[in-house]
Amino acid sequence: MATVSLQCRNRTDRNGRAAVRVRIEHNSTQKFVSTDIKVNPSKWSGDKVTRSHRKADKINAALRRIESQAQDALTTLRARPGRITAWKLRNAVEDALSPDDDPAGTEGLLDYATERIQAEYDNAGTRRSHMSAVVKWREFLRETRGVEDIPITPSRVTPSLLE
Repeated sequence: MATVSLQCRNRTDRNGRAAVRVRIEHNSTQKFVSTDIKVNPSKWSGDKVTRSHRKADKINAALRRIESQAQDALTTLRARPGRITAWKLRNAVEDALSPDDDPAGTEGLLDYATERIQAEYDNAGTRRSHMSAVVKWREFLRETRGVEDIPITPSRVTPSLLE
C-alpha cells in the first residue's frame, strides 16, 4: 500500500533551516521529493509548522496544497493499469508538483538518441548495434517507470537513472 506524507529533514543548512519534503513509501521502499520549503526544525510538529512560527498559516496552506497534489497523483496512478512501483509514484508526484516542466514540448531522450544514431553512422551494422541499447533503455523505462521515453530535462535525466 502506497502512502504519501510530509517530512522535515533533520539536517539543517547554515541558517538553521531544514528542507520539508514529500515522503513516498510503497512496499517498504521510500522515495523523497523536495518541496522547496525550509523551516526551523524546532517549529515543525508532525506534518505541519507550529502556530508559533510567524508565517505558519501561509506555510501550512502551501504544504496542504502540495500534499493534496501528491495524493491526487497517487490516486491517478492507482487508477491506471499496471504495476505500481516507488519510482512510478515518485515520478507522478514530481510531475504533479512541477507543472512548469512541459514534457510535450521537450524532446525525449531516446527519440534524440535514435535520431543521432541514424544521422551519425553510415554502417547498418553499427546502427543496429547502437539501437539495441536504445531498445533496452525503452524496456527498462517501461518496466521501472511505466513510460516509453523521458523528456530531456535535468529533473528527469538524473545520475541515478543513468547509473
